[in-house]
Amino acid sequence: MIFLSFHPWLLFYPVAAISSLIIALQILKGKPKTLSSKNFLLFTLSISLWEFSAFLHRVVPTEELSRFFLQFATVFYSLNPLLLLMTVLFLWKEDVKFYLLLIPAIPLYVLHFMFVKLKLIQTSYGWSYMLESSVFSIIDYLAYMLCLLEVCFFIAFLIKQVKSSIIRRKYFIILVYFILFYVFGVFGLNIILAENPEMPPPGGINTYLFFLGVSYAFSIREKTVRLEIGEVKDLLLDQYASFINKFIEVAPGKELGQSLIELERYLARVGLKNALEHDSEGRLIIKPEVLYKADLITIAEETLRYFEDKPWATELSDSLLKLLNLIYMKVKDKNVLKRIFVRYEDFLKKTDIAYGLAGGEFVSEIENDDSLKNLPDWQACLRLCRRLIYTVLQDFYSNIGNAIESKIVSFSLLSRLRISRLGEVDIKSVEESVKLMPQSERIPALLDNFIPFIAWIVEELYKNLGDNIDSVVKRLRLILRLNMDVAMKTMIYNSLVESLSRRIPPSYVSMLKLAEGFTIRDLSRFSSRIGLEHERLVGRGILLEFEPGSAYLEYVKDYVIETLAHEDTAIIITRKGSPLQDRLQELRGIKFIHPSLMVLHTTLLSESEVHVSLQDVIQVLESLGRSVKSSPSSVFVVFDSITDFMTQHGFEKTYRLIRSMLELNPSKVSLMVTLNVKAWGEKVKSALEEILNIIIRVEQR
Repeated sequence: MIFLSFHPWLLFYPVAAISSLIIALQILKGKPKTLSSKNFLLFTLSISLWEFSAFLHRVVPTEELSRFFLQFATVFYSLNPLLLLMTVLFLWKEDVKFYLLLIPAIPLYVLHFMFVKLKLIQTSYGWSYMLESSVFSIIDYLAYMLCLLEVCFFIAFLIKQVKSSIIRRKYFIILVYFILFYVFGVFGLNIILAENPEMPPPGGINTYLFFLGVSYAFSIREKTVRLEIGEVKDLLLDQYASFINKFIEVAPGKELGQSLIELERYLARVGLKNALEHDSEGRLIIKPEVLYKADLITIAEETLRYFEDKPWATELSDSLLKLLNLIYMKVKDKNVLKRIFVRYEDFLKKTDIAYGLAGGEFVSEIENDDSLKNLPDWQACLRLCRRLIYTVLQDFYSNIGNAIESKIVSFSLLSRLRISRLGEVDIKSVEESVKLMPQSERIPALLDNFIPFIAWIVEELYKNLGDNIDSVVKRLRLILRLNMDVAMKTMIYNSLVESLSRRIPPSYVSMLKLAEGFTIRDLSRFSSRIGLEHERLVGRGILLEFEPGSAYLEYVKDYVIETLAHEDTAIIITRKGSPLQDRLQELRGIKFIHPSLMVLHTTLLSESEVHVSLQDVIQVLESLGRSVKSSPSSVFVVFDSITDFMTQHGFEKTYRLIRSMLELNPSKVSLMVTLNVKAWGEKVKSALEEILNIIIRVEQR
């Protein structure tokens, strides 16, 4: 395509288009996340495309092409003010219904393209145009003027609505630039241009100046919150100032100032609507008298209610934890606050805050926690390590002091960890560092840094507290129990137990393993009989050979009790109402699989009991397989129905069933088979001894 020779004046169009995009990207600094940011980008694109279209309309060689690009420019000419309006409205409130305000552009396009006639002429500034005077052209101008007035009205309305002086200033600057450089500078001068096509085109410069004004307004940032000069420093004031600064930093839309409007809504919710003002330097000041008069319990409750459905609240968790802990320290009726925490338990678990509240005391209120379930393994590992630190941090600061800060610098990864006396454990920098590692190195790196650090904290507490450390160990045990799936999958459990076993007495390490309601002796009730540690039973097969009248059921019961004490899963395959089931009836948490000739299909009797067909070996195996797969911990199985299966299916099929049970998940399953040696001959016993490598013989009393 050969362009007409054009005036250097016209070069301003493409320069303005490109620089507008660059400025917008600088303001947004990354991928836009909020509707206001996305709309600001659309507004910038519309401005840039208008500049390019206006430029091409001027310089193309033919009238036909010039008319095409003029129509293209007209589209963006109508969109520019409306997209600006969408941006400022979304800054105030993210409501997609605001897009309905774009509807006026549709009749404008219909009117302009179908009824308004343009005559193109060549000038020293390239192609220009003249409007053919008609009723339609007048209506077109009036309709566009109404559209511009609509924008002015809404921006003026928003100036009255918002409380933040920074946001009002943004809106005021946008309104002034819009009136000066778009209403008068673009729309007004375009009317003159249509009557005097030989004049230099003013639209490119004025549109760019309008965009610069809007960009400047959006780029204005709130200065950090500080205490009022001369005010005596107070921990609550300091912490609330820190919390608000963090709020402004992480709330969505900070690029354009939306986070300040979000802050307004939050302060109104918690009853601190008038708690902030600006000093002469434009910085926010917290008014101490307003904060002192506020009800701290209301602040805590309304803060949790405000944040519970905000996905970005996780970035605020450390600041929020410090604030809640400070409120907990100051209020007298702590039970009221605990009841509030229980109501927002899901949010507190999701953000890890629950594990650091009240020095870890709130953990005892939690019954289950699946909040780490859908995270990548390495992130779940990092979050669980933070939860473990949370629960011992307050004890460390209360009894030992600040030695923790000097300790973390001795670990390459933990040197990026930020910890404070009020319970903060900021892992953001650690997380960013781990992301840069190869996938296979992430969990090992976390374990190498966090586990020795946590074990060191516990060791120092033991040196200082002695026997009083049991409450600390119990809290650690509770956290591991609540997060056992992650603890086992990422090796946190085994690594922590191993590390602590070298630092504190075995009795306390045993407490770490102990489930609620069991004694330390229960942890080795069965394994001590055979001289093996509990962990070494996993992946092994046990053949319990007994004679009629022997106490073999005591061995099985000890095996099950030890399983439950370690919070592992116990599954018993036995006839319903069998002597074994009767012996175990006082124990809770056992799953029974009952083979029966009376059923043809698997039938769920309750959460702990299922019936399977004795005629179908596959049903037994499938039911067991589902239980093994769903269990977050190791699984200990007792096969007490060998007589029923041998009678129904014969030895070979029963033998294959036992082999299949062993092969379900060798790294997770321990299998005990009970065999009445008097009922079955030496051949059966010898065959089973080949595949079940731990042999226990219980003779008649």
